Amino acid sequence: MAIAIALLAAACSGDPTSSGDNVGPTATATSGPETGTLDVRVTDQPDPDITAIVITAEKVQVHKAGGDDEGGWITVVEGEFSFDLLKVISKEESIGVGELEPGMYTQTRITVLDVQVTKGGEQLTAEVPSGELKLVGPLEVIAGETTILTLDFNAERSIVEAGGRRLIFRPTVKLLVRKRVRGLCP
Repeated sequence: MAIAIALLAAACSGDPTSSGDNVGPTATATSGPETGTLDVRVTDQPDPDITAIVITAEKVQVHKAGGDDEGGWITVVEGEFSFDLLKVISKEESIGVGELEPGMYTQTRITVLDVQVTKGGEQLTAEVPSGELKLVGPLEVIAGETTILTLDFNAERSIVEAGGRRLIFRPTVKLLVRKRVRGLCP
């Protein structure tokens, strides 16, 4: 399963990899020539026993290099949004867009409210131990360019059975970074 977080220096309409559905909440930052855009996307590969993994979150933040522990965090997407990882198999879907200043960013965190897993026809709530996903990996946002950060989750390793019907969401994530020049869609 993969959650793709795309950091865009410019929005790209008509993206052929986007399903066009459920564009999520947007940040209130003003856009301008010296900002970039964060487009949060989701994608997945199926686990045969799991038929749905619905994640409800309320915030996506990135940490600006050189910022202090809390002061360096910038909210890019705010407002409750949900997505089913198994409905975005082999494609990406935007779940939120926000503006960023150019520069180096070292971490991404997503505040998670709820994870519902349908396994064997039964809907179960998976615990998220800290209530957020914390992902470390550098990326650079450059004015006029698009930086796409893809957070590629492994479904089989991310959902841990803790005995009985108890599930824990401990994401196994591979970070992928790519760049795209303004106006050129993938």
